[in-house]
This record gives sequence, structure tokens and C-alpha cells, in this order.
Amino acid sequence: MYKDRLMTSVGLRPMIGFVLSAGLLAAAALGLRPAMAALGRHYTKEPAAVRRPLRAFDLSCLSSFQEGWTAKLSETDAEIETEEYALVNLKNTYPAGGVDSGYLLVTYYDNPRDKVPHTPDVCYRQGGGIVKQKKTVSLDIPGLAPGQSPVKATLLVLDMKLCDRVVIFLFVAEGEFRRTRGQVRWVLGVPGNKHAYFAKIEASAACPRGTDPTEAIRTTERLVRESVPLLMKEYLPDAAQLARR
Repeated sequence: MYKDRLMTSVGLRPMIGFVLSAGLLAAAALGLRPAMAALGRHYTKEPAAVRRPLRAFDLSCLSSFQEGWTAKLSETDAEIETEEYALVNLKNTYPAGGVDSGYLLVTYYDNPRDKVPHTPDVCYRQGGGIVKQKKTVSLDIPGLAPGQSPVKATLLVLDMKLCDRVVIFLFVAEGEFRRTRGQVRWVLGVPGNKHAYFAKIEASAACPRGTDPTEAIRTTERLVRESVPLLMKEYLPDAAQLARR
């Protein structure tokens, strides 16, 4: 009988150990859950507001577009999926190199859970455009903070049937320049800043179909070089707005 009790006791030991371990794990999980929830709330990013409304953007401040160009701000555009944006349409009074028009489009998103918008190569193809050229360019942009220039962007040359169009686009996510949608999502997902935003900057110039796009490329590059520093300095949030205090 003593031997039977001893065997039973020995057989129960692993089960008792398992029950105790399971109990400890359950208790730890119950205590860990509120801590993880609090940590999640602490690192959840909140919206950051623009310093100035984008619709106040004044293209006459750009030196290359003061003479011979007229600018008209579009008040509404049903295809733009955010309320904070600026769409400035340009007309060249004295077309040089065949460049007679262009535009600057800046869209702003202050919710880190917002969908990063599609890029122009996708949008223009959906409208019947043909991408003739697509490449990454590195632009020296004076007036940015130390270490931010040169900036990588994407350059497109498109056949739009009625004309050819050059487009250069890039993103700004929490003050950092990025070239792709995936890179933007990465910045938004990294803990650090308390507040978040991202913006897409898109510049374009049109020229006659089938002609040399060199001048249209130069015009678009100037539009980016001159508009981006102004946007960063006066419109988009600065580092102090984003910081965790």
C-alpha cells in the first residue's frame, strides 16, 4: 500500500508542476495585458496639423514662375481623396521649348492610418496614358535642413495622346523625404514621434506629343526645387510639432 501511494505521488508531481506553471503564466498574462495596452496607447501616433492651409500656397513666391506664367488655384477636385490639398494649374504665356502648361499638386494626410495614395504612374495609366520613361532622380534642393538634400524622387515621361507630360513626384513622411508608398508606410509604423503626417508632392509640365521632353523636365525640376523648401518651411509641420513631449 505504501508503495502504491509512493507511485501515485511520483506520478502526480509532473501534473502538479504543469498546473502551477500554467497558473503562473495565466497570472503573468493578466498582468501583462494592461501593460501592453498602456504601451500601445503611449506609442500610438496622433494627427499633426499643417502650419498653414495648403490652399494659401502662393506660386508667385517661386522665382522661375513669376514672369510669363499665370497660376490658378483649383478650388475643388472630386478625384482628390483628402480635404487638405493644393492644386495649382500653370499656363506659360511665352512657351519655351514647347512647354505651355503644368501643375503643382500637394496632398496632405494627418492620420497615420490613412491610405497612402496611388502614384501618378498608376493613375495616368488608368486614364489611358502610356509610361514612356520611369526612373529615379536625385535632386539638389537648396534651402532644406542640413542632410536632407539631395532628395530622391521619381520622374515619369508619359504619352497622354494629346500631349506628352513630365511628372516628378515624391513623398514627405514626418519630415523625411521618401520615394515610394512602402517607404512612407515604414516611417509611419516606426515608434518615435508623437504626431504623424504624410504628404505627396507632384509637379508636372506638358509639351507637344513626340517632342524632346528636355525642357519639360527642366521646368518640372525647377518647380520641385523651388516649391519644396517653401512647403517645408511654412506649410508642413516642423519637428517640434511631431516630437513626443
